Amino acid sequence: MQIITVAFSEQKEKNLKKRLKRLRREQAENERILGAEAERAENDKHIEDIGKEYSKLKRTRRLLRFNKIQKTKKKKNELELSDDEKLSDME
Repeated sequence: MQIITVAFSEQKEKNLKKRLKRLRREQAENERILGAEAERAENDKHIEDIGKEYSKLKRTRRLLRFNKIQKTKKKKNELELSDDEKLSDME
């Protein structure tokens, strides 16, 4: 009877070792996944920040381009007006 108990204990020990190894592997995998999720969340935050900065930059560039175009139009209109004035002065 003692031998059966010892054999059972050895088999049970093997099963427990296998189970422990499997659980440790799963835990390590879960930690990697959680670490990856935390890193991904941090990266998403950085991506959002960069996106906001990019939007601000695009808006600023668009505004500068618009102002430059308006300035050019204004100068062109002023030149046309001065040319018209010169023509009217000549007459």
